[in-house]
Amino acid sequence: MKYISTFMILIMFVINAHADEKKIDDIIKTITSIKVDHLDLEAIKKLEDNLKSIISNTNELQQKVSQHKSRLQKEEKLIKIINDASKKELSSVVLTAIGTLEYQLTTCKDYFTEAKANTITQKHVAKVKEYQQRWQKLHDKLAQLQKHVTDVENANEDLKKQTLLKDTELQKRLKGILSAIAKYDEYVQKNDLSKYKSQVIGSLQQDLQKRLARSAYSSKAKIVRDEYQQWKSTQAQTKSSVELEALAKFVNVYNKHESDLKSGSENNFFSSVIAPLIEEATQRKKAVVKENELFTKLEKEYKTAMAAKQDAQAKLQAAKDVRKKITEYEQLVQKNEISSYHRKNVTPYSRELDKTIASITQEVDVFNSLQKEYQDYTQQKYSNIVDERNKIDDTLKKVVVYANLLQTERIKGYYSDQVKKIAEGLQKRQEIIVAEQNVVSPFRIARKNWEEKQQSWTNANEEKDSIEKVLNAASKYLEVLGEGKVSKYYENEVKTTKESLSQRLNKINGENTAFANVTKENDSYKGQQFTSLDAELAGIQKVLSVVNNYQSLETAKKIAIYQKEQVAKMKTTLENRQKILNNEKSIYAKTQTAFDAWKNGEKNLDNELKNIASALASVDSYNSMIAKFEASQFFKNQVIAMKKKLDNRKDQIELEKKSVAEIKKLAALPQAKTLQEYSKNLQKLQTSISNYQMELKSQKISNYHVQEVESLSLKNKAQMETINKVIASFKTVKMSYNSWKIKSRWQNWDQENKKLQEITTAVQKYKESLGNIQDANAEEIKTWLANINDEQKKLDAEKKFYSELDKLSDTLGEGGYMSGEDELADADKLTGLCDEYIKKVRGKEMTNHYQRGVRKRKRKAQDASKKVKRETYMFRQVESSYNFWKNNSPWQNKADEERALDKAFAKIQEYNDELQFRKITTYQKSNVGEWKDELQKRKDALLSGG
Repeated sequence: MKYISTFMILIMFVINAHADEKKIDDIIKTITSIKVDHLDLEAIKKLEDNLKSIISNTNELQQKVSQHKSRLQKEEKLIKIINDASKKELSSVVLTAIGTLEYQLTTCKDYFTEAKANTITQKHVAKVKEYQQRWQKLHDKLAQLQKHVTDVENANEDLKKQTLLKDTELQKRLKGILSAIAKYDEYVQKNDLSKYKSQVIGSLQQDLQKRLARSAYSSKAKIVRDEYQQWKSTQAQTKSSVELEALAKFVNVYNKHESDLKSGSENNFFSSVIAPLIEEATQRKKAVVKENELFTKLEKEYKTAMAAKQDAQAKLQAAKDVRKKITEYEQLVQKNEISSYHRKNVTPYSRELDKTIASITQEVDVFNSLQKEYQDYTQQKYSNIVDERNKIDDTLKKVVVYANLLQTERIKGYYSDQVKKIAEGLQKRQEIIVAEQNVVSPFRIARKNWEEKQQSWTNANEEKDSIEKVLNAASKYLEVLGEGKVSKYYENEVKTTKESLSQRLNKINGENTAFANVTKENDSYKGQQFTSLDAELAGIQKVLSVVNNYQSLETAKKIAIYQKEQVAKMKTTLENRQKILNNEKSIYAKTQTAFDAWKNGEKNLDNELKNIASALASVDSYNSMIAKFEASQFFKNQVIAMKKKLDNRKDQIELEKKSVAEIKKLAALPQAKTLQEYSKNLQKLQTSISNYQMELKSQKISNYHVQEVESLSLKNKAQMETINKVIASFKTVKMSYNSWKIKSRWQNWDQENKKLQEITTAVQKYKESLGNIQDANAEEIKTWLANINDEQKKLDAEKKFYSELDKLSDTLGEGGYMSGEDELADADKLTGLCDEYIKKVRGKEMTNHYQRGVRKRKRKAQDASKKVKRETYMFRQVESSYNFWKNNSPWQNKADEERALDKAFAKIQEYNDELQFRKITTYQKSNVGEWKDELQKRKDALLSGG
């Protein structure tokens, strides 16, 4: 009891909790040193009751300590937040600073809320209150400052929306905004808030001040421009005095505001917009005054010029001078150098002057043209009557033009007497000319009829009659001319024509005589039948003699040429026939010579072909001349017989050459791309050789190349035998390769490997059979070998990979692992190898002969992995339930412990069930058994009341 009492005192001392760590250690040592071995059952009972009391009080104390600790920690956390907030630098931007202050005030508010709820110790209340007051005061100042900013911004935004304000209203609003900005500045200075002063407000103040100044300037500029517009509107008035009065008023207003507009101008506004207005006004005033002075002088000169009584040239010049000044007036108006108030008066002056100038100018021009035309007529020497008569008509036309203008009063008639005198002289000369034209007309008609038919007379008698009519008309003209009643334009023409036509009549009579002799001899030649080529040549020569006589007279121009074409045609026909006869004579002689040279020449291929070609060329020349009618046909039958013999022999030689050329062409062919095609080419060559031998036997060809063809035949047969062996060898390779390509036939790895070796051996035999034959299948064989080598590599790769995989599978199947982790590692490794195998097969890195075995081993590895993982999972559940029971022992409550035991037994049973059905491995079986025994002992103890 003594120990118990002491123990209680110590406990109470601990509860007061003001002892340092050393004293607490002493208390603990005292408690642990209490001995209970000597106590009896009653003392133990009392000690247990006391201990329960102590534990109860200790739990209550622990709860109070925990609550006080929570309040202290919460307060420290709040104070830390407030201290961190107090260290934040306030931004110079008002809204950002207000946001920061509101956050700081929120931290203070949170502190006082917790204090009110008594969840903190409140030992920092004074410090927090100081922060709150200081921050609240600054927050209120900045909020008021922001209100000033908002007022300015709202007023400015409202102003931006008003785009059609008059200057007065605009200035009023600008002053209102500037007043608000002044209040803002005053508040900043008064509350020492210069740090938060907005640069935007400062910039806005400057812009608004400038805009206010511009608005005031614009008002004054508008007054000046309105007055300017007032003056401009008077320019449409009918009197210059009205405009001058408005102009003077504008100048007065401008002078009144000039100084202000100059000093307040921006961007050269005054010099570019306002100054030009006064300059325009000054120029306009000069223009109005200048027009008044110019019109007064112009009006006086116009009246003087229109009233003058002078000759045409003098009056025309006076009118032109005034009209020129009116034109100058119009130009000055168009250039805006003068006004146009008097234009309505000047325009009628202009029209009248234009009429007068046009009338006088037209009369002067018409008369000058007439006078020039008449002078040209009198000064010119005329070579024919038509030119003179045309000139008279042209001059009289201009007389008529002058008369029509005078009659219609479009001219005044200043030159009417001179025009009348010219007209009378022209009409008298015209009568004499007309008389000559009447007399010469019959002569010219008769001559014209002769001239028109000069190139188309059908016979000499018609031309002779026409010439006699011309000569009679010429005699009658010369008779009238001798009497002096007509002009002499046609005298030389008539005399010359009469002389020339007389000479023409003599030539016509001479031609008639010469042509009669030609016709007589030609008729005699045509009536004969010639039996030889030389006899016909003699007859032609006799006719050509009289033809040449006619042509010599014609060349000397001693006769007419009515029969010229007929005689020339007659001569051409005779000469052509003569040439044809001579051509046949010459070409037949050449043909006979060439034929004899072939017939009697040396018999070798080149020489015979040369002689045949020469003879046939002569024959072709003979036939060509006959076909073209360039030779006669006295020797036609002889030449036909020659050609037949030559053609037959040429056909024999050419056919042989063609056959041999075909044989040589086939023999010279390079080896074909394929052996089959090469074999076909050799067969074609052999066929061509057989055809040659058959044609030689039937004498259809010559025999110049017999030995050469026989040599080629022997060589070709030997080559055909070799190529057939090569083709058979290649077929063996191809069949073997194609049978390997049919993958479905290979049941296992060994079979395919054996087939690949078989193909390699067949290829080797094929290459040995080639001999000197170029391998036409080289590329295909190369491709096959590459495929085989590639497949062999894949086979070897699969064999090697599967051996490693199978070895690991056997190890996994044998078991004997020390731990589940080792078995799981090998199972996962085997699964990875199986996946890698499948990946390589799909990627065509190796063959797939062992694919089924690999999939079977993969399933085996996955099952092993699954069992190990399942056992690990089940063991952890057992371990968890066991540790829960173990860690909570000794249990305070029997029912709780029994539930924990039941849960542990349930997990152990689940583990054993899985183990029984072999769904898991047995690595943890011994551990689970030990735990089960331990749990069973405890359960038995509980059941026995322990």
